[in-house]
Amino acid sequence: EGPAADEELLTLLERRDGAIEPIEVRVARRLKRVLADEQGLVLDRIRRDGDRLELDEVITLDAQVAAYATVVIDDLSAAAEEGAAFEGAALPTSASVDALAEELGRTLAGVVRPRVERCFDGIDEGTDVSDRLRSTYREWKTDRLVETTRHIVLAAFGQGQVAVHPADARLRWVPDPTGSACPDCEDDALAGPVPRGSTFPTGHAHPPAHPGCRCLVVTERVAASA
Repeated sequence: EGPAADEELLTLLERRDGAIEPIEVRVARRLKRVLADEQGLVLDRIRRDGDRLELDEVITLDAQVAAYATVVIDDLSAAAEEGAAFEGAALPTSASVDALAEELGRTLAGVVRPRVERCFDGIDEGTDVSDRLRSTYREWKTDRLVETTRHIVLAAFGQGQVAVHPADARLRWVPDPTGSACPDCEDDALAGPVPRGSTFPTGHAHPPAHPGCRCLVVTERVAASA
């Protein structure tokens, strides 16, 4: 513990962030394109059939989730590969980020879809549904999308890390020393080293524990040398 430990941890965090930040930006950029295509699809349907319709008539929830998940799968795989490389190993071919891509798709659809559906609610004479829709999609085709998606990118990185840890590895949860750790992350850090395959008190095997979490998991060997 002390300045030397913090300095080594900061170096590790900088390596991690340098590896995944371009991926976070790339994922957000791809999703912005999907949202732009989705907006065009909805607006085109309104132009053809009028605004008295249900969103399900244009795009189902499953189709929306699939569109989001499909476009990010390669980048999440790249994040997992970076996590493995961070530990000096190659990601096993059996490793899969499909569940994370699905989680991202459902999370984003769970936020965007209700907002789009509300654009069709309470339509009065003179209400421009197209303007409502453009405003709603514009809200999500901004840098806000990076914050929404970076949680899953970091989870993919952590999944890659854990996938290549030796079977007898013991892992420590370490908060980012540049910020204030939340109580959950503090609990995970105070738990000390846990065997690979086990979970920390929050139920997570690796960060992030929650959106905005920028903690890191390290082997007991790294923690001890710091």
